[in-house]
Amino acid sequence: MNFILNLIKSKKSDEDSARKEFILNVMLVSSLILSFAAALFILYCIFFVPSRSGVSFTTILVLFLVLFFLLVLSKRGFSKASAIIFVLMLFTPTTTSFLRWGMDMPQGLITYALLIVISSILISTRFSFLIVIIESIAALVISYIHNSGILIPDMAWKKNLLATGDIIIIIVSFGVIAVVSWLSNREIERSLRRAWRSEKALKKERDMLEKTVENRTKELKRVQLEKMSQMAKFADFGQLASGIFHDLQNPLTAIQLNLESLRANSIDRLKDSGPFLEEAIIATKRAERFASAVNMQLKQQEVIKNFNPYDELLQIMDVLGYKSKRLGIQVKLSGSEGLSIKGNPMKFHQITTNLLSNALDAYSGINKPEMKVLINISREINTVVITVKDYGKGISNSLQSKIFDPFFTTKEIEAGTGIGLAIAKKITEQDFKGEISLESKEGTGSTFTLKLADEH
Repeated sequence: MNFILNLIKSKKSDEDSARKEFILNVMLVSSLILSFAAALFILYCIFFVPSRSGVSFTTILVLFLVLFFLLVLSKRGFSKASAIIFVLMLFTPTTTSFLRWGMDMPQGLITYALLIVISSILISTRFSFLIVIIESIAALVISYIHNSGILIPDMAWKKNLLATGDIIIIIVSFGVIAVVSWLSNREIERSLRRAWRSEKALKKERDMLEKTVENRTKELKRVQLEKMSQMAKFADFGQLASGIFHDLQNPLTAIQLNLESLRANSIDRLKDSGPFLEEAIIATKRAERFASAVNMQLKQQEVIKNFNPYDELLQIMDVLGYKSKRLGIQVKLSGSEGLSIKGNPMKFHQITTNLLSNALDAYSGINKPEMKVLINISREINTVVITVKDYGKGISNSLQSKIFDPFFTTKEIEAGTGIGLAIAKKITEQDFKGEISLESKEGTGSTFTLKLADEH
């Protein structure tokens, strides 16, 4: 059994060629088995039924050898050539039988139909059309020869009813057509199932790959944005450094002057030195608050706690105080003072510092009678709402949809990196589970609205 399976098995890698070779090998092996059985039967008749007439042993032996040659040719990789020879081998005796017994011989017509089916399955559809043309030409030529009297066919077979053997031959021919078609369809269905399974596996791999790429891309963007956030933080700090040290110098100078005044006073006048001490204490507290605000800007720790946004905004106004004074812009903070937000206060600093800094930059290059930035804190249902409103340049409608995109900026190249608002949006949504929005009109000003969860 394994020997027969190895004989019909195809070695070709191409699926379509392998299917055709497999069907051809099945037909050749089956024909070899039948011809071998026929040869044994003829040998039996030669020795035990000498009066029997019919096909000679030599004819069967030649047929067996030709079939064996075609099988070897197919196994060597020349299955197409083997199939063509096989078709021609069937075509030649069938055409000869038509020439001898007439074109209306049933078995011959069935064999012609079988040749068309075999040609289409084993070789190609184009070759099957060629066989149809050749068979048609042969039929026309044979009919002309018979009708013109060049050769008179032997029509004696029509006088007799079909014998059981003839019916069996016709049934076998139908069976061969059915088996060949079944084998072809079976192999095609197998190929389709394999293709479907492969497609399904590829789709699964593609989906997994897309998901992996998407996750990797998100992770890469997250890391990249965090790195850019830190870079932007230090870049902004660098831009504000001169102003920060200028503002820090003022309370330190006040402390120094008041302490020197205390030292210059006599012991008797120390009782009148209360105002100097008060001024020194106020200046010290302001310096401490200012240093704390600067430190908050530079820290990177993940500290989650409840904090008062009003107090934090006061610190941010201190940090950006020098910039607002230099530009002649008045910054006003109003609204509820007793609200609480849960989260990282340093990240809250990062968001609101960016919004306030952008509001101040909105006045760059313009001169209005009243230049101010209004910051308001209010409370809605379970939400703290912070608005930062300026009356500067404003943003055109065409650019507002891009304002939160990374590396997009309406400022000059040296004035901004284009990642501040992208970082602010990311922190707002991911760390505070809130939202940030913009309303702006070109030439009138902009209002950024920040909505964060209220812990009260």
